[in-house]
Formats: sequence, C-alpha cells, structure tokens
Amino acid sequence: MEEEILKLIREIGNDAEDIGPEQELWDAGILDSLAFISLLEEISYRWQVDIQPTQVPPERWSNVQSIAELVEEVLAEKTGSKK
Repeated sequence: MEEEILKLIREIGNDAEDIGPEQELWDAGILDSLAFISLLEEISYRWQVDIQPTQVPPERWSNVQSIAELVEEVLAEKTGSKK
C-alpha cells in the first residue's frame, strides 16, 4: 500500500520525485490544497473508499506512511462491515 501511495503522490505532488515514506508532505510543499484534493480523489477511485478529510486528524495526512496506514484501516473497516 505504501508503495502505491508513494507512486500517487509522486504523480500528483509538487517536486515529489525524490520523496520517501516518512518525509513531511505539507511542510516540504509536496502537497498543497489542490494536490491533496487530487490525492483524495485518486484514493477514493482506486480503492473504492470514501475518506472525509475533516473526520481524520491532520497528522494522518503528513507523510506517505501515515496515509497508507489510514487507507489500510479504512479498507479493513469496509471489509469488516461486509461480513
């Protein structure tokens, strides 16, 4: 999951070619409001999940690793609710 999120951010983010999984995305200027919306749309489309950014603490969007963990948690909840 982390590698897929990293690839998305490299495609969407600003100057994101050389980022790592723990690099701060907002402070480094890799994510801005437009890139963030694009990222949310891609995550929603790719994994068929609906993540409301206002319902998630801002620190969960700080780096690739925490975003991947968030998506995995949402997917696990989605899968668990279907049982």
